Amino acid sequence: MPNQLSPAALRRLMRYHARLEGAQQALQATEGAYRSLASNFEDALRSACEDASIQLPPPNAEAQIHIDWNTGDVTWQEAMNGQLLESPNGTVHEEKAA
Repeated sequence: MPNQLSPAALRRLMRYHARLEGAQQALQATEGAYRSLASNFEDALRSACEDASIQLPPPNAEAQIHIDWNTGDVTWQEAMNGQLLESPNGTVHEEKAA
C-alpha cells in the first residue's frame, strides 16, 4: 500500500484540521479585538490625563502606567531600570511583591 491514510484516519484528521482552522480564526479575531480595545483604552487614558494636566511618558516609552482605581492617582514605572516615578501629586506607590 502506498503512503496513504486509512479512510477512518483521514476523516478524523479532517475534523481535527477543521477545528484547528476554526480555532485559529477565533484566535486572530480575539487578538484583533484585544489590540483595538487596548488602543482605545490608551487613547482614552491619555486624553483623560491631558484633561487633568497629568503628564505621562511618551507612548513609545518602555513604561507601565498604574491607576489607583480608588483614588484616581496615576503613576508609572520605567521598564528600563525599574525606577518608580512620582505622580503629578507627589504620591509614590511602591510595587508590592507577589
